[in-house]
Amino acid sequence: MKSRSTRMSAVTLGLLLSLSGGLIGATTSSAAPVPAAVPASTYSDAFAKKTLDLMNAERAKLGARPLMWNQRIADVSQGWANHLGVATMDPAFDFATIHRADAGGSLIPADAGMYREIIGFNFTPEQIVGWWINSPSHKAAMLDPRLTDGGLGYVVPTSGPYQGWHLVVANLAAYPMTNPPTAPASKSPIGAKAASYNGSIGTATSPEVSGLKYGGSFQCYQVGCILYSPASGAHLTMGAIRSKWAETGFENGRLGYPVTDEITGLRNGGVYQNYQNGAIIWAPATGGFVSSGGIRSVWGSTGFENGRLGYPTSNEYATGPGGAVAQNYEGGVIHWTPTGAWVTYI
Repeated sequence: MKSRSTRMSAVTLGLLLSLSGGLIGATTSSAAPVPAAVPASTYSDAFAKKTLDLMNAERAKLGARPLMWNQRIADVSQGWANHLGVATMDPAFDFATIHRADAGGSLIPADAGMYREIIGFNFTPEQIVGWWINSPSHKAAMLDPRLTDGGLGYVVPTSGPYQGWHLVVANLAAYPMTNPPTAPASKSPIGAKAASYNGSIGTATSPEVSGLKYGGSFQCYQVGCILYSPASGAHLTMGAIRSKWAETGFENGRLGYPVTDEITGLRNGGVYQNYQNGAIIWAPATGGFVSSGGIRSVWGSTGFENGRLGYPTSNEYATGPGGAVAQNYEGGVIHWTPTGAWVTYI
């Protein structure tokens, strides 16, 4: 069925088709078809990771095992998301065709005992998963305790009726003996941390390596590395934030060891990770930069990235003798000296 209605609201737009049936929603636009911006559909992508983590949080409330990120399934999801990113720009698009004929079942890895496909259009992972939870058919598909694996893809149209929205496709499947057993108590701190991700960080690509500063050790996996020290615990480092940490000298640099995993949900898609002596903040528009010491304290007093200064756009740099330094931000500069600090707004 083709709809003659205008763009639907974020609360009412979401779609589902599974082996047991489907729910169809529709909307149209007068905009000409245009390409959509396509991100990397991997668990290291902040939006994808947050969405899967929220799905697993809802499953945990019912005692269902978490979905393991399956990159082969995610590739299938991303392929259909790419298609929808262009197709939904066409005013003649029929939302009755929002799903593939078999909801992607013939494309996912073989031997699945069951599978589901759910689709949502919205802005944030919280809104996407929230819509699915408040739709009985989406909720039933997402929380089915038989499911073991999942993957998702998304696009963000750069113009048209869904400009800035996230068009998300998630495919979910059940495979025998997919998830590894819970780590025994005798596991090393790194092994126990790795097991807590239920396979979503991939397989190990190195052995555990000890001998780091202050009794530390590390082990690398397909999406990043887990660092451990007795003082900081075990935490995953990956992607752009890990690259920036490497520039500082890893655990031997000024930041020391990570004390948290990456934390998502900041304004405009920002992510940060805390370290023993500061933090690294990353946002799509600005990139990643170190935030520490007295300048970080001043930035915090302005509201961090939500304040007038916004995100940092440089690391600290020397401005004069006696240890004077400054750091640039979207909305100005913070200057610091041993005798005081001040903010200059643009």
